[in-house]
Amino acid sequence: MSTGDDNKVCIWSLNAIKQQYKQERQEGNGIESNWNRLIFKNYTPKASYLSKHSVISCDHSYSDDIFATSGSVVQLWSYERSTPTQTFEGWDVDSVTKLRFNPSETNLLASVCNDRSLIFYDIRGKTALNKVYLKNKSSALCWNPQEPMNIVIGNENAKCYTFDMRKLSEPKMIHKDHFSAILDIDFSPTGKEFATASFDKTIRIFPFNDGRSREVYHTKRM
Repeated sequence: MSTGDDNKVCIWSLNAIKQQYKQERQEGNGIESNWNRLIFKNYTPKASYLSKHSVISCDHSYSDDIFATSGSVVQLWSYERSTPTQTFEGWDVDSVTKLRFNPSETNLLASVCNDRSLIFYDIRGKTALNKVYLKNKSSALCWNPQEPMNIVIGNENAKCYTFDMRKLSEPKMIHKDHFSAILDIDFSPTGKEFATASFDKTIRIFPFNDGRSREVYHTKRM
């Protein structure tokens, strides 16, 4: 899935791209100039959806043919409808920058906002479940795939915070080592480690239960 400044959400099929690649390669008939022209010609999305609101990020459900988008509002979409099935408003929410479905509790969504808040939604209801404010703005988040009650938040103060959803009053673990804002986070499938990308041009790997990173990657052009 992809989103863009045109407020459009597109679903792409990797299988369809491979089939189209093979088909257009045969149409080239061995002529290299035509072949190069053809293979990049018609890669079209499997489906596209136009939002009335700005769209910044999206995430797909782990169990159903639904996906969610964030921006000025959080919207829930179904494959079978061209308009959102549900829109979450209220709670004086500023622009929602990132959101993620929980891999186990598939009705649960987490999001971070420009007003320094972390918000949880249950798609079975029409309102947000909980809202927590941090001292600085957060810009990334990821659920632990093996411990789905735990979520890691990347903050602009260069730290990551692991929260237990059952106790949001304080973080379970603080992960330090970056020198600038965290831009993105993703967990390994084992749930034992996660990778972080930062504005300090480094990528670090953290053990899920350690406050310090075990690896750092850096190049001049990152």
